[in-house]
Amino acid sequence: DPLITAPNKKNPTYRQVYRMTVDFGALPNAGTKSIAHNIAGIDSQFTFTRIYGAASDAVGLTYISVPDMTALGNIYITVDVTNVNITTTFNATAYSRCLVVLEYLKE
Repeated sequence: DPLITAPNKKNPTYRQVYRMTVDFGALPNAGTKSIAHNIAGIDSQFTFTRIYGAASDAVGLTYISVPDMTALGNIYITVDVTNVNITTTFNATAYSRCLVVLEYLKE
């Protein structure tokens, strides 16, 4: 089997996976909003494996995933050393609750 005998094939490395949830609050109105994630010591040894979330409109009883491309516009999510950043291309403030999940490895 070439996958097993390939010279560049590494043995599996088992590492601790960390997961945290950030209560982001309301989504922004056609702009970017940043919320501190409070993960200490982020450096080049960190690898984020998943960054995702969901937002809810408590009045309209609708729910969307983050990031997403909706009929209203786009929602983008990024993470930097300090913050979770969500950018919308439309007024998304009706989505008054957003939870973001960050999964990462520490090398």
